[in-house]
Formats: sequence, C-alpha cells, structure tokens
Amino acid sequence: MRRLIGWLIDWATLAANQGDKQGQANLAEIYLEGKLVKQDLIEAYKWGDLSAKNPSPDFIVFSGRSTRDAAILKMNADQIAEARKRVAAFIPHQPQKSELPEPAWVKKIKLNGISGTPAKRFATIGNQTFEKRERRTVKIDGQPVIIQCLEITDSSATVSIEGIEDTRTLSLN
Repeated sequence: MRRLIGWLIDWATLAANQGDKQGQANLAEIYLEGKLVKQDLIEAYKWGDLSAKNPSPDFIVFSGRSTRDAAILKMNADQIAEARKRVAAFIPHQPQKSELPEPAWVKKIKLNGISGTPAKRFATIGNQTFEKRERRTVKIDGQPVIIQCLEITDSSATVSIEGIEDTRTLSLN
C-alpha cells in the first residue's frame, strides 16, 4: 500500500509538472486534503488554477477549479499572492527528485531510543529494536513499512525506508 501511495504522489507530481491537466488536478487535491502529503494550500491553489486554465480537452471531469476555490477560502492575502506568483512562474518541465513531495507517513517514523555500548548499539524505531544493518517491518498507522538500520550513533540512526529513495537520519528529540 505504501508503494502505491508513493507511486501515486510521484505520478501526479511528474504529470503535473509536465503540464498534464489531470495530473495537475490530482496534485491539487492531494495538497488540499493533506492526507498523503503535508497539507499545502498554496500548492493546492497553484495546481488547481493551472489545471483550470489548462487548454487540454475536457472529455473527463477535472476538479482543478473547485480545488483552487476550496483552497482560496482557507488562505490569507499573503498566501493567495504567493500562489498566484507560483502560477505565473510555472513552466512545464521534467521535475527533479527534490521537487517530489515526501509522503506524509514518512514523518511518522521516529527514533524512540538508543541503547547499548559504542561497540554494539541498538536503536528503537517505532515498536522495533534494530542493530546496525538489520532490516525489520515497522507498523506506521497500522501499515507495514520495511526499514533497514544503516548506522547508529549516540543520538541518531540512519535508515533506508522501502519505497523512499534517499536515506533518512532519525534523531532523538
């Protein structure tokens, strides 16, 4: 399920950035709802407005206009000005990896503790205890996520998360 969500976010972002009307409408909804990624009203407005203005044929129903309108009702004047600036600056392109939004559930992966000696440390992530190089399944919002612990220091653990390209360093709070 996590891979499917990640794929959906990536697809919508890639399509939207290349000027695809349906991708823009989908990305607007994703940002407005804030369930799959962190809610961002400015991005919801931007993508909704771009979809509504896109000259592609409307042989299916696009929700860009209604998403834009729903976002604007929740925005202040500065946010609206920023959103309109982003719309004006938009140029269709192949997005870089840094432009792809991170799935919201990734932020819920937390380092809960570190124990052991410098020679043999353990990191507690979610409800699982990891040694260096160990791979386990952790439940995030009731869904399984496969994590591999790559490195453990006194105050952090570096992990790879299945379905996410870059490694993450989790720090103790």
